[in-house]
Amino acid sequence: MTTRHRWQAPPLHIHVHPRKLDGVLQVYPRAPPTPGRDVLERYAETIRAQLERGMPPNQ
Repeated sequence: MTTRHRWQAPPLHIHVHPRKLDGVLQVYPRAPPTPGRDVLERYAETIRAQLERGMPPNQ
């Protein structure tokens, strides 16, 4: 059990969802670009190589 000080507020987590009917709070004006298959294959090969070496990417 954690102890809170008088001045601490409990955590608050909020999600804001766009309204689909009238566009209010529209997040994306259009679909994001999708990378080509060749790019996805390169990403997959990089991830596989890192997993086989047992190291996280960029090390």
